[in-house]
Amino acid sequence: LRGGIRRVVVGHKPSGDCAAVLSASHTGVEIVSADTCYADPRAADRRGASVSHVLLRGGSLEEMQTELFGTLATGARHRALLPVLRRPSPAPWRSLLQCLAAAAGGRREEEPDPLVGRRLPDGRWVKARVLPAEGQAEARYLCCSGSGRRVEHSYLGAGECRRLMGEV
Repeated sequence: LRGGIRRVVVGHKPSGDCAAVLSASHTGVEIVSADTCYADPRAADRRGASVSHVLLRGGSLEEMQTELFGTLATGARHRALLPVLRRPSPAPWRSLLQCLAAAAGGRREEEPDPLVGRRLPDGRWVKARVLPAEGQAEARYLCCSGSGRRVEHSYLGAGECRRLMGEV
């Protein structure tokens, strides 16, 4: 942190069928590991349907956010925008322009996902925000825990994740 490092993105460490995130809320540094070479051991290429993207977006280092999106080995799509790590104090004109754009039906700033990359009290990690499938009302969260090469997956709603974290 003293050197100004706020984010580390790495590969060459298999993370399953989507990136693994350690939220900056734990250490002050956001860590993203994105290597899907063992996403689906049943597939001939060991990736199967899995596609994982890590996009760093923003106009400057102070405004940059990590966006994670892609397809899980199951074919389900996932997407999450992580929080800005260091936000400068907003210029007054910027807030005014955002208000005007919102009033005119313009694009609003997207809210970052507060859950991806966080650890639940039972030891599971919130790994991905899975987009609603046809007929589903809301997104679910892929949660993982494991030891060695054995990984257990479960899906929880946002409310259940927040309840487990004591935030409700």
